[in-house]
Amino acid sequence: AGPVARFERSLKQAPWSARGGFTDLLDALGSELAGRARDSDDPAAARQLVVALEKVQAARAEAQGNVNPQLLLAGLTEELAELL
Repeated sequence: AGPVARFERSLKQAPWSARGGFTDLLDALGSELAGRARDSDDPAAARQLVVALEKVQAARAEAQGNVNPQLLLAGLTEELAELL
């Protein structure tokens, strides 16, 4: 919905909850992207969705470490906006 909305969502993410609710959010996003990739009739669009899914999975792995979820989410939303 634009950079302002993406960064607003990132700032609303509590900085202390990288595990739990934040990973649940990433799991839900990953499931949505995977479903859209499976259902896509356009091979190019499906490839973009798979790349986006890989970025979400990488962010989820990073979230298990000592990271700031706000920064992680801001970076992820920027990458996804460029892809999709």
